[in-house]
Amino acid sequence: MEVWSMSLVRLLKEVAKNRNLKLNILKNGAIIVIKDGKAMLQIATVRDLYYFRYLDDNGAYVIYHINREILEKILDKKADEVGAIRIPDV
Repeated sequence: MEVWSMSLVRLLKEVAKNRNLKLNILKNGAIIVIKDGKAMLQIATVRDLYYFRYLDDNGAYVIYHINREILEKILDKKADEVGAIRIPDV
């Protein structure tokens, strides 16, 4: 995993702990966020951007920068408020 994706893991772990969420870090580098025993979000780093997909409503997005505030909004399903670009989900 790249250094900058390691900082994503660290940030996700901190936010997940505060929100009582669980993380499943897959061998391919994707991270699944689990809420109440149900997968809700998949997030991964792809080259110089972050890809995330809501697993319960099929919305997929990319964003070029992520920090705690942006991650909180993504978890609150407010991706449009942080400048994320919606992409076709296949």
